Amino acid sequence: MTALVAPLVVAAIAAVLAPGIRAAVLALGAAALGFATAVAAAHLAVAVAGPEAVPIWTGPGLSLEWLGLTLAAVVALGARH
Repeated sequence: MTALVAPLVVAAIAAVLAPGIRAAVLALGAAALGFATAVAAAHLAVAVAGPEAVPIWTGPGLSLEWLGLTLAAVVALGARH
């Protein structure tokens, strides 16, 4: 899975070097916010089922991270046009 994500991450980071830096920073900010949300959700337990703590699902934070990375990659690839 890491090998499939690496090109997307490289393209997203390259977006900072593209002419539309405002859109790239916004997209990378959304990715960072999604990552922070997913990490925070993974460490937050809201219920107890027997002896186990039940954590919150990290899906919404990860979706925001994917959206930010994809938008940043689109900004980088759009600058090549």
